[in-house]
Amino acid sequence: MQPTDRSDRNRRGAAILWLLVVVAGLAVGGFLWWGRRDEKADTELALSTIVTREKLRVSVVEAGQLKAAKSVDIYCKVKGGATILELVDEGKRVEAGDIVVKLDASNLEDDLTAQKIKFQNAKAAFIQAEKAREIQESKNDSDTQKATVDLALAHTDLRKYLEGDFPLKEKQAASDKTLAESEEKAAKQKADDTAELVALDYAAETELQSDRLAFERASVKKAMSELQQQILADFEKPRQVQILESDVQQKSAELERVKLRCEADLAQKVADFESKKATFELEQNKLAELEGQLINTTIRAPSAGLVVYPMNQSGGMGGRGGSDRDRIEEGATARENQLLISLPDTSEMIVSVSVHESAVDKVKVGQPAIVTIDAVADQSYIGRVTFIAPLPDSANQWLNPDLKVYRCEITVGGASTGLRPGMSASAEIVVDELKDAIALPIHAVYRRGDRYYVYVADAAGKPLVREVKIGLHNDSRVAISEGLEPGEKVYLSVPPGAPQPDFPETSKVAATSSVEELRAQASAIPSRSTTGRPEGAAPAADAGAGAPGGAPGAAMGGVDFSKLRGLSEEERKKVLQEMLDKMTPEQKAAWEEQMKRFGGGAGGAPGGGRGPRGERGAGGGGEKPQGGS
Repeated sequence: MQPTDRSDRNRRGAAILWLLVVVAGLAVGGFLWWGRRDEKADTELALSTIVTREKLRVSVVEAGQLKAAKSVDIYCKVKGGATILELVDEGKRVEAGDIVVKLDASNLEDDLTAQKIKFQNAKAAFIQAEKAREIQESKNDSDTQKATVDLALAHTDLRKYLEGDFPLKEKQAASDKTLAESEEKAAKQKADDTAELVALDYAAETELQSDRLAFERASVKKAMSELQQQILADFEKPRQVQILESDVQQKSAELERVKLRCEADLAQKVADFESKKATFELEQNKLAELEGQLINTTIRAPSAGLVVYPMNQSGGMGGRGGSDRDRIEEGATARENQLLISLPDTSEMIVSVSVHESAVDKVKVGQPAIVTIDAVADQSYIGRVTFIAPLPDSANQWLNPDLKVYRCEITVGGASTGLRPGMSASAEIVVDELKDAIALPIHAVYRRGDRYYVYVADAAGKPLVREVKIGLHNDSRVAISEGLEPGEKVYLSVPPGAPQPDFPETSKVAATSSVEELRAQASAIPSRSTTGRPEGAAPAADAGAGAPGGAPGAAMGGVDFSKLRGLSEEERKKVLQEMLDKMTPEQKAAWEEQMKRFGGGAGGAPGGGRGPRGERGAGGGGEKPQGGS
């Protein structure tokens, strides 16, 4: 009996073992079958769409706010500022010429009275100096004329002596000498004749003595005439010529002295005249400026418009006027050149929006736009793009240093009754419309490098990678220009078991250019100096603090907002809060203005959502479709 029991136990053990093996095999087979069944079911249950042709409107949608196309700003033109005595109510419509602001003019009136006295004194001194200059000019003419005449007379005297007096005296001396010689000869002949007669006793001895005495007188007269002629030639002429030539030289020197003295006196009078004239003009300008300042204390509307206080438009703190320093109200002190009132012309309105850099190339001046106003939700307006900024708006970069947006203005057409500046608005800028396009949802298109692809289902329903080329796109759909045909099935998300694309993730330049080609192309680029400018280039002018379009740090008191770059959202908020705690009221007012313009988020961006997997979509200011692989 024992052997039989042992064999039975062996048979039961073998049966149990085989049963366990069968159960295990069935379990493994069932597991594999269920795994294949789930995978196929998941693939079949993955969201997909059938490719069709459709009409695709390509547009860029951005949010913004209404502004008046034309606005007149009224500033305080009183030097040093003045107290506001009267102020027109905000929101009131005024006509051209209406008084909108009255400033305190009491100090200006006192200054004007004192300035009138200074002006009159300066005017009297100026007239006196002008007459003194005219008198000096007349005296200079007289003195110069007299000295010129004296010199001319001296020249005439010299010429008269040389050409008149001396030749006359010379001829007179020669004539006297000739006459004396004749008289001497006659006296000698008579004396000789008388001597012969005395010898013959025909004449008395006394008569001979008398004739000889006459001969001696004639000889003396002849000698004197000869001496007189010699004195005239050797002494009198040189002496008189020297005297007359010296007189000419003295008169010539005197003329030069008179001219120099006249120039010096006139220069002194002219300098005094110019000084008094400058003083007079200065006091006159001060008087005119004070009179203009007094006129500026009563400010009238230059054109019709709606009265808007500036701080209300900028969304500042502190009620209607922002900070205490910028408050616009009766009794407050208006600073010089402070903006007091804006008069927007609401007959023509514009929508100011910010277009993301990825969509700015699609927006062109002249494109139509559909404008909707939040306050008038049941009505839309047709607009036209009239301005696109050539450079990104740098005033908001401190909110998000990585955000680059371009200011765009859209003029609203049609009647704008009821629209007011500052109202929130949305503009759909219509770029183009594709009549017969193959379009897919943006999140169904993926990108690797510079190549795009989608997942399509083959005949057996298996997902395959298909490379495509994209065209224009809007906020939600993108046009496929190549790679798909109508009727094909495209998965809207990555299906289970889908293969990965086998093309490399490189750019066109890196994929098609060799290292040698890249080096050759890079060598043609001008090198730059250590200052960051091209070699030989002049340094660019630095943006001034507070300049329009300048750096936010400069415009807001030198706060370094570059610290926000590269930080995470939480880190950025923390650093931003620390900066806000250190800001002055003016800086906070400017910050709130930026927050109002860009939706109040330091890291957000107007317009454009983000696609699945945290990737930015194709429309509304986002980047082109891209997917992770």
